[in-house]
Amino acid sequence: MPPKTAPKAPEVQEYPELRAAFAFRDEASEAIPFDKAALEAANAALKTALMKTNFAEDVEGQPSLAVIQAAASSRNLLAAQLILRPRIQVKLHQRVAPEKPLPDEEVVINGLHIPVPRGIRLQLPDLVAEILDASQIS
Repeated sequence: MPPKTAPKAPEVQEYPELRAAFAFRDEASEAIPFDKAALEAANAALKTALMKTNFAEDVEGQPSLAVIQAAASSRNLLAAQLILRPRIQVKLHQRVAPEKPLPDEEVVINGLHIPVPRGIRLQLPDLVAEILDASQIS
């Protein structure tokens, strides 16, 4: 019998233009002295980069990433930032039958609802995994 292999993790895309636009916006927002025109230009450049970005990662079997990708595709800035974050593999504990199964979890960040099902191995942005860890959900 051949050895079992772990499910293939979704390939993370780099999105260099979007990363550069976020970095430009962050730099403009932290500049001393503050330059409102530079921040407005950086925000405009970020919106343009977001409109040009095609979020086409293969997220099959990853319901949390699918929700984040759908929100990023609808031009949600927070979701686009989450897509760019490093990924961590997470698996929430699920009780075995005949016990009553634990409910799936949901992480909400500024109105973005990210479902986290129990019992399957997921790739999550590190920020979402940190929130689950801080809330002591396992």
